[in-house]
Amino acid sequence: MTEGAPRHSTVNEILLWAIFLLIACLYLLLIFTDRVPTFGLIILGGLWLLYVVLTGRQAYVTPLDLPIFALLSLLPLNLAISTDWSLTLPKVYGLILGIAIFYWLVHFVRYYQRLKLAIFGLILSGIATALLAGLGMDWSTSRFAALSVFFEPLTNWLPAIPRQISAGIHANTAGGVLTLFVPLLAGLAWDKGAFYRVYLAGKKHAKIIHVLYKAVLLAALLLALLVVTLSDSRGAILGGGVGLFALAVWKDRRFLWLMPLVIIGLGILFFLAAGGSLYQLIEMLETSEESTYYGRLTVWQNTLAVIQDFPLTGVGMGTLGQVFNDFYHYTIFVYNPTNYLHAHNTFLAAAVDLGLTALVLYASLLTGAGLMIKRRLKIGRSVLKTLLQGLACGLLAFHIFGLMDAFVLGTKLGAVLWIFLGLVSAVYVHKDGFRWQRSLDAGEQARNIIPKPGCNLLKTHILEILIGLGAWLLLSLVAVSFVNLSPLLSVLLAIAGGVFLGTFIMKRFRKNNGKLKA
Repeated sequence: MTEGAPRHSTVNEILLWAIFLLIACLYLLLIFTDRVPTFGLIILGGLWLLYVVLTGRQAYVTPLDLPIFALLSLLPLNLAISTDWSLTLPKVYGLILGIAIFYWLVHFVRYYQRLKLAIFGLILSGIATALLAGLGMDWSTSRFAALSVFFEPLTNWLPAIPRQISAGIHANTAGGVLTLFVPLLAGLAWDKGAFYRVYLAGKKHAKIIHVLYKAVLLAALLLALLVVTLSDSRGAILGGGVGLFALAVWKDRRFLWLMPLVIIGLGILFFLAAGGSLYQLIEMLETSEESTYYGRLTVWQNTLAVIQDFPLTGVGMGTLGQVFNDFYHYTIFVYNPTNYLHAHNTFLAAAVDLGLTALVLYASLLTGAGLMIKRRLKIGRSVLKTLLQGLACGLLAFHIFGLMDAFVLGTKLGAVLWIFLGLVSAVYVHKDGFRWQRSLDAGEQARNIIPKPGCNLLKTHILEILIGLGAWLLLSLVAVSFVNLSPLLSVLLAIAGGVFLGTFIMKRFRKNNGKLKA
């Protein structure tokens, strides 16, 4: 480190790791008990405050701060209108801890050496998620139920996870969360030697380490693909396939030549196998006795009716099934008139749980993430571009899955989404640590530089927040104003408003050079 560069405080790093360990422990408690001790959250907040005091600095500002803090501001109202806190509180805890993970990553991943740790963490998370999803999966909804006999001895070792709709992790949930990892792991494996050039070139036993690295990556990818296939979740399979195809085209445009073959194959399937009948094609694709496609159409229609009744506040996170069962008199699935947990569509789930205001915020989060990825692809080394491509295609795959199913905001495995958003934001915010410098020392010198906010910067940041809040409220009111005319139109307007809000926030952030501190 050159003379004059700020010293790296060991105490600060210990505090960051203490925060991480506390978040991990609290998340494990949430997964297996549905509860998080209040004193645990208080300690977590105290550690963050202590970190700020000891560093003498404010937290990093990201383009996603406004939608995140606005989401947090909706939680007290969401609890107030909830008909059952035992259903809503776990979602609230999950959302708070997911956001805590987001900000931990923003503060920790500040330069290339930390990026390497983040990549290792993603690989381990993918393996752990695939094993948990595969071993804990409820096989009753899969065509491969006969294979469950091989997994039962291992599954019995897993503690019961509360509030599952069946004995184990639902197959759609198992497959859905892995759609985030499939394109990511494939992208990291297909890095054209980027990891070797940045982290291993010139090191002892570099080739052996690189071979082991690629072997672990491929094993993790195959494991994730296996679990997605065994889950028999058509949404997850479709999402994973779209994500992999998008990654392949991004890496090599020649894969676009596969499009005519796909179209021809679909045409043959439609006209020969289904006789040119869309109804017959859907019946042929149905692999279960339950008419899930038509059931989902009923779910979406009925969820829109609930959104029409609760456009501003939603019904409370996690309570849709209970509210529907108590106050509505038509069934959800025509084949099974029982309770259900969510809207089977990510965007509808956000709107019905927290209101159209939250849907605007969720769409702005995704828009901001996409714009940050686009901007940061222009800087950094190939390993950074490889990671961003994998994160982008993983988010795409996850939301293709989300068109047919959903991870409700605050759901337990939904923390993976916040990990992806956190890494994207970290790379965008810490641009000085991710430039084209050949020497890692330059990034290490910049790793501690957090400009102290002056009075003018603080005033400007407050003004930015007020402007953003005004834009959010205006866009939300526009969406809500059409709900009696057409709830579907209101949902589409909320999504469009979120895209506009995310773009607007990014432009304001870039205008201020990303130097405003919260």
